[in-house]
Amino acid sequence: MRFAADLTDHTTIASIILGAVLGTLSWIETGQYADAETLFRSTIARNPDCWMAYQNLGTMHLNGSSADLEEAAANLRRSLDINPDNPEALDSLGVAYQRSGRLQEAIAEYNGALRLDPALVTAHTNLGAAWQTMGRAERAEAEYREALRLSPNASLAKRNLGTLLEAQNRLPEAAAEYEAALAIDRNSAAIEYSLGHVLGRMGQAPQAIEHLQSAIRLDPHNALAHYNLGSVFQDLNRLDDAIAQYQDAIRAGPATAEMHNDLGTAFAGLGRIPEAIAEFREALRLKPDFPDARANLARALSVGR
Repeated sequence: MRFAADLTDHTTIASIILGAVLGTLSWIETGQYADAETLFRSTIARNPDCWMAYQNLGTMHLNGSSADLEEAAANLRRSLDINPDNPEALDSLGVAYQRSGRLQEAIAEYNGALRLDPALVTAHTNLGAAWQTMGRAERAEAEYREALRLSPNASLAKRNLGTLLEAQNRLPEAAAEYEAALAIDRNSAAIEYSLGHVLGRMGQAPQAIEHLQSAIRLDPHNALAHYNLGSVFQDLNRLDDAIAQYQDAIRAGPATAEMHNDLGTAFAGLGRIPEAIAEFREALRLKPDFPDARANLARALSVGR
């Protein structure tokens, strides 16, 4: 199967980003964003010591469609200046730091939240994601499992645990976690993708196709789902289907050298050599030190003479 290690890394990154999702202001729809910000700022203007308004404003900037991490962190710090014993605000501040790449500071905030509330599931999940990013797999797994002990239906912790297990090549365990997460959150494109990805790595092509197609139905712009579905089709010698998926992956973007290289191999398999050559050249433009693309280009050029 053509499931490269860097795709597992993408999955891990996606899970860490998802680990930062908070629910404090989930009721705010996009159209209500400006009104909510006005409300919170008006509250602060009338009552500068309203820690909850600062917390809500910070969380809104953290989770909005156009996140502003500096603004989020500033408001969350102000909320904590007024009310330092607020584990949810500490957890949210940790997320702001984590998304900014300030992992040690994020870990400190998560630990502070857990000192105040050892049962705060989001803090355990986010702390696990931070440890995972730092390559501390044992600590990350412990935090995810603690989150799941406290809340067995925490689908995000299950998916994050799945990505950790998959990165360690514990594929059946990872698949089990993804399946359990999907049973809880049946309309998650991210979980469908993760399950399809690991099933593809396990050689379970029909099941992989099913879940990758579900991921695409839920999120048609998921480039990695298109790419991995193309890989499954190519391994089954369904080259026309593979080409269509690779092209969709490239259109969804960001296109990678691997996508262009594999599209080139599918074209070559159908004898469409000029198109294959163009794809191999594009792969090398994106990644000049890509040996597979260079070897494939040489073969295609020799055939095309």
